[in-house]
Amino acid sequence: MSAETAFAEAVLARLKADSSVSAVLGGRVHAIAPGGTAYPFAQLGRAASTPAGGAGADLIDHRLTVQIYARRDDADRLAGALAAIRAALHNAPLALDPPHRCVLCQVVYTDRFATSDARIVQGLVRLRALLEG
Repeated sequence: MSAETAFAEAVLARLKADSSVSAVLGGRVHAIAPGGTAYPFAQLGRAASTPAGGAGADLIDHRLTVQIYARRDDADRLAGALAAIRAALHNAPLALDPPHRCVLCQVVYTDRFATSDARIVQGLVRLRALLEG
């Protein structure tokens, strides 16, 4: 398993275990949400990595987006989900499967906006992680 996959699994586990996230999303946190999932829900989105090693350290600078979807008339829950996810993940001590390690996990960006479907709004939380291994 790659460091990026281990990080994604750790992020999902953290979000599923967090009581504030569960209170807003009702356990609807997915790697990829299945069709017909009730709103609101979160799923993993875009991920990108670049090598960041130096001085004998094998580091990966990894970015991962958590996407949140809600009905437009339930936008307050979207705001609550953004806040809960940000609180659960910013500077979180995520445990990855060996031999991988998360050196740093920070929320670097959040946003919410309309989608092409006028009934749905989307939010996102972008994470930056330094991964080892």
